[in-house]
Amino acid sequence: YDLSGVQVQRAADTIKALDLKNITVEQRNILDVTAEPGRYDYVICHGVYSWVPENVQEKILSICRESLSENGVALVSYNTYPGWHMRESIRGMMRYHARQFEDARVQVTQSRALLDFLVKSVDSEKTSYGMYLASELKLLSSCDDYYIAHEHLERWNAPVYFHQFVERLARHELQYLGESEFSTMVVKNLAAPVAEALSKGIRDVLRMEQYMDFIRNRTFRSTLLCHRERQLDRNVDSSRVTRLFVAGALEPLDSKADLRTAQQESFKALNGVQLQTAVPLTRAAIRILSSAWPRAIPFPDLVASALRLAGSTDPGIGPAAEQRLAADLLQLYAANAVELHSLPSPFVT
Repeated sequence: YDLSGVQVQRAADTIKALDLKNITVEQRNILDVTAEPGRYDYVICHGVYSWVPENVQEKILSICRESLSENGVALVSYNTYPGWHMRESIRGMMRYHARQFEDARVQVTQSRALLDFLVKSVDSEKTSYGMYLASELKLLSSCDDYYIAHEHLERWNAPVYFHQFVERLARHELQYLGESEFSTMVVKNLAAPVAEALSKGIRDVLRMEQYMDFIRNRTFRSTLLCHRERQLDRNVDSSRVTRLFVAGALEPLDSKADLRTAQQESFKALNGVQLQTAVPLTRAAIRILSSAWPRAIPFPDLVASALRLAGSTDPGIGPAAEQRLAADLLQLYAANAVELHSLPSPFVT
């Protein structure tokens, strides 16, 4: 569903061009959506929640509760504090300047010009405010006009703290499951002293998420939620990887490294993260994943291929080799360097 007729028509045209038969789009107000006989395994509400009035926000969560199947998962994205406290000041200035123009395109152009003027006006002072304005200008300069119109000039933009969003979920008998990007939930991805302090002082997942938002000055979340009565197992261990499909593209920085020896080797992921490992089986698996990218490989097949590539003299091969590879892949997933899938994706390369 989408309230914009233009967006609905664009979606319909795309669906027709791709000859897809399992998708329908409708132009409909969220407030007019009623419970349907069927239940859904997934409900996605992206780029809507923060940009609508409170009664529509409540309706979104109500739809999630009424439409999700027993084990269903919903995704709701929204702007968050504390990061948006700083952006709100820029949004306010841009909206003030843009309101004297009627045409939407002119409003966007003028908003860009205002921010550019502000950056030039305070640059010589070298203040934290000037540096922040410059960083926002750099960010927005790469954004399309529609993003600025939606994010900064839209009438509604109501960020919330994470803990406030969780409280709203409870009113609709929903609970926090996690984030669509698992790496953002991993405390160890923070600086070592910070991660240690948080791990020692906080045991509750919800409080941990809120404090990590404070540290990162987070501005946006894509949160997964489910029915409140579902019992969650938050113990993510490497044995789960063995039942999944793995995809990834990591570039070895030394393409001539000998896989038969346990030498330290560095790799660079698509997101720019650099990782090191000396485990021959893991190094071989990384090369196999990269050659197959973007196809996802079943874990048992990946193990077999990595064993062949590493060679029988690999000192890492033994009873615990498979478990070690699974653990390493989980670490790569936590660093957002590989993808894990429950089903294969039919790619043609």
